[in-house]
Amino acid sequence: MRLFGIYDLAGGKDRADLIGDGRFGAGPPVGALRAFAGAGVRFFDRGARSDARSSERTEEAVVVMQGRGRIVVDGIEHPVRFGDVVVIEPGESVAAVADEIDPFVLLTFSARVP
Repeated sequence: MRLFGIYDLAGGKDRADLIGDGRFGAGPPVGALRAFAGAGVRFFDRGARSDARSSERTEEAVVVMQGRGRIVVDGIEHPVRFGDVVVIEPGESVAAVADEIDPFVLLTFSARVP
């Protein structure tokens, strides 16, 4: 898992794009844009929790579009809020828990790993 805050994502030629170059993350190329698998938006109710899921063949970028909550990766909770981006690596188990007061809206992008 990699977690980026909104101010960590400053653009420019001296910084690697998160997905603009066709790949997720700053590490070695993993999910190519040609292997793009899908995107979605999920609106959470207050305190709602998603079921844990994992995939050996998919890398996922989760963008917190509104609100706050926790992303649970391999059983470890990571607080997130508006503007944060979480990159889930293949094989990691992930779930989401929305805040009781300010639930989040998550935008997800996924790419198949060759």
